[in-house]
Amino acid sequence: MKIQGYKDKILNESTRILFFFCNEKYFMGEYSIEQFVEVKNQLAKSIIKKYGIEASDDQIDQFYIEDQQGSVICFYDDGFTLFVKYFNPSCCHFYEKLRISFLKL
Repeated sequence: MKIQGYKDKILNESTRILFFFCNEKYFMGEYSIEQFVEVKNQLAKSIIKKYGIEASDDQIDQFYIEDQQGSVICFYDDGFTLFVKYFNPSCCHFYEKLRISFLKL
């Protein structure tokens, strides 16, 4: 597995961006924003709108979206950092190894 990361700005907030690769194939991305209070609702509404999902303001605090191919977007904060994560299951070999390792816990 290879991880590439950098810092950038999303909605004028400093963001850490990580890309995860397995056998040179992208399978997961993570965006983390520490100063997120001002941008959380705007970012959530933008993602929900892009994927055509109906949601009230109280439903956008934490959510995940899964498409027909099994790709997942997860949006949540842990009280300190806002996370937006994307997982692409088409890297099945890695996904199976990950699933087996979690079953051993």
